[in-house]
Amino acid sequence: MKIFRKLGVKEMSFEEFRKRIAFNFIHFYNGVIRIFSQELDKIFFRVIRSNDQPKPFPGIKESLDFLRNKEIKLAVLSYHLQEELERDIKDWRFQGLFIDRESNVKNKKRAIIRLMRRNNFKPEETIYFGDMVLDIRAGKKAGVKTVAVSWGYQPRDKLRKAKPDFLIDNPSEIKRIIL
Repeated sequence: MKIFRKLGVKEMSFEEFRKRIAFNFIHFYNGVIRIFSQELDKIFFRVIRSNDQPKPFPGIKESLDFLRNKEIKLAVLSYHLQEELERDIKDWRFQGLFIDRESNVKNKKRAIIRLMRRNNFKPEETIYFGDMVLDIRAGKKAGVKTVAVSWGYQPRDKLRKAKPDFLIDNPSEIKRIIL
């Protein structure tokens, strides 16, 4: 990943990154290059966007549309900065899919609980999707069902060890969980 070169650290592949990342990417970078700040967050997004425009995983838009058509309420929690989250939602044509969104989330368990309270979600009717062990642990601590998605930041074997309620490899599998 080119962000390392920009920060004066030896580059590593995305696969190496996925194996080494433990919490979220900012904590990871702090461990590799010993800096931690919102400035690093901004550098990360600037480098990512300068290389290739991030794209949603194939099939995710169709799965989100399916859920919306089933009148399932969707919300987003993200570590990313608000401006980045809003840009992705717009660029990926996800406007109108989410009834709520919260960015710059540092404690996902608390954010899940806040989101449920704001929207009158019952824990037994809530499913939290995440691509990191930290997400699965937060969902479990918040008392909701968890779904680990293997196409994100951490590989399948790490996610499986967190014991999510479901582990999926493709967005089309979301229908199986919901129906």
